[in-house]
Amino acid sequence: MDKIAIFLDTSVLLSLFGGYRNGSKKSFVVDSQDLDLMTFEKCIYESYLVFRGIGGKKPDEGRQDWAKRYLTHESDPIPLGDSVGKIHKGSIFEAHYWVGQADEAQYALPKSYELYMEKIKKYVCKEDWEAAELDWETYQKIFENHRKYQSLFAEFRGFLESIDCLVVSYEKLYKQSEYRRRLQVMEGLSQRSTIPSEDFEIVAATLLSECGAFVTTDRRLLKATASIEGNIKTCDFIHLDEVKHYVESK
Repeated sequence: MDKIAIFLDTSVLLSLFGGYRNGSKKSFVVDSQDLDLMTFEKCIYESYLVFRGIGGKKPDEGRQDWAKRYLTHESDPIPLGDSVGKIHKGSIFEAHYWVGQADEAQYALPKSYELYMEKIKKYVCKEDWEAAELDWETYQKIFENHRKYQSLFAEFRGFLESIDCLVVSYEKLYKQSEYRRRLQVMEGLSQRSTIPSEDFEIVAATLLSECGAFVTTDRRLLKATASIEGNIKTCDFIHLDEVKHYVESK
């Protein structure tokens, strides 16, 4: 039997990676020799956000609490919500702010506590030195958490490589697909389907990628795929739990 190309939704990537991290049994999707795995670049970016504790609009997929369930190792980063109390002294604004500023700030700050305090004593009044010392400790926690996230992202990319999952980029997908076909898919999904807006790009990518099946754990999305018109519905849409049966039926 020829291998079946299956397209993995964000929810499936999160399920597989979560199982890999907690040491549970591998999924049939990973073990099967009859499957070629692929996903879309957008699914990778969505996963990064979920790791940080940003779940989006789909709480029933488990995105909201994925980080709390799977980031349990001592070497794991602290998700956004938990970091408010553990790192940012109760400030949700600072928690958001430092997500985007930590990368550059870690290089702008003096490399050692001694050099840092040398500058503080030069430019800050003496009564504020103690507060500055505490700020140094906070900065180090922020930078450490940032580095842990970079390691987690790298671990995720390594996991995808280990299961031979092809990541299709925006550029490759839209460059290789014919304009008329792309327009047909986009108009069909936007004008004549009930696909949720947050799933639009991923479903469009699936239909343009010439895969055999789209695999997800999102049952609401699966119901919506029934609305996709037959002339653009070029693959099957199935739940993760149905993959084994799907392969056996081919």
